[in-house]
Amino acid sequence: IYAANPYSGNTAFSSYVLNPEGIAQTTGLIGSADDPSPVMCFSVQRNVTLLKSYAGTHTFQDNGEEPDTWQVNNLSRSVGACSIRGGDPGQFGTGDAAEDWDVTVNQNGLYLFAGGDFWKISQELDLGDPSNPVPTWRNVDWSNEQAVWVKNDPKHHRIYIGAPIIWPGRTSIVWALDYKELDTGTDLSNGPSLKIGLTGKMLSTDKTRKWTRWNVSANSADILIRPGNEKEMTFAGGARNGTAYGNIYTLDPEKFTDDDYGQIFPYYDTYFFVNHEQEQMLGLGTARKLMRKICGFITGTGYVSIIPFVNSLQNPLPATSVRPLLADADPSNLQNQDLEWTTAIRGNRICLRIQVQPFPGATDVQLKIQKIIAYMMKDPVITNRSSAV
Repeated sequence: IYAANPYSGNTAFSSYVLNPEGIAQTTGLIGSADDPSPVMCFSVQRNVTLLKSYAGTHTFQDNGEEPDTWQVNNLSRSVGACSIRGGDPGQFGTGDAAEDWDVTVNQNGLYLFAGGDFWKISQELDLGDPSNPVPTWRNVDWSNEQAVWVKNDPKHHRIYIGAPIIWPGRTSIVWALDYKELDTGTDLSNGPSLKIGLTGKMLSTDKTRKWTRWNVSANSADILIRPGNEKEMTFAGGARNGTAYGNIYTLDPEKFTDDDYGQIFPYYDTYFFVNHEQEQMLGLGTARKLMRKICGFITGTGYVSIIPFVNSLQNPLPATSVRPLLADADPSNLQNQDLEWTTAIRGNRICLRIQVQPFPGATDVQLKIQKIIAYMMKDPVITNRSSAV
């Protein structure tokens, strides 16, 4: 198998039963007769094998004869896998979804299959605005798509996607999809971050898909059985700042500095508030507002500060003063009240970025946000921003 052309066309080899290293070069071939794209990966769902090519998905079953006689049926001509790790077969080929659903990633996004239709569940990453200040699906380097991988962790209800990206200072990224409140594949496919109610109102609840990104390099990920027969999510390290790490990493909620990659830089962006309905309910009007004060119950490790963004994520204002955080698990924590900042932020829409930095001489940081309250009113000085004609 040559590295320059690692694919065997639109066919794959099938081994003999109980002899995985024994392959017949003639009758051991299997593939789709009407799909010329290369075979990428396989998975098993309800005793039916899913054959995922670059261009589509097909199904087949063992009929007791040689593999070249098995009937390969087309399932989708648009949802295929972009790499050999573009599907999640799991340890035994049945995937790690545990709820009889399967995930596949390609240039169009992340898709879920539970035996019926294919559902796209990555619309939240499809931001097409070129001015968007965070990497999205459009920033994936598809010339290197063989490095894309996907992995589902049913224990913690998360799906991870690793991808090479075209982004200043980054070579790869890991997107994490949290679906803790979604129990089935149907819930996950029908759980967008925003829904439109019967009256046209935009609704957002906890029972939805939640995305975030990790600015780390990981060449692959899998669930390994650790000592004590405990299954644990692991990641294969990649390169950062010109340094390549060949280690396997686990997720430890008690560690606030990465062993190899160093300091972690967590932050949280709120939405741009307030929306039109809240403007009417609170009597704030549709024009400029004045944010006079910010209160929040925030715990963790390090110094916390807030960066206001007015009208756009590309329009930051100076950050607030810093406040030291105390761990909520610390019995000596006497911080039983909100942190407070007096502000004078003006704008039609305001977003708050809550960020944390380490104490002097340290690298550990942690951020736990329980609530944020903003004191707002109509701008008493400049209600409307006039523009030149």
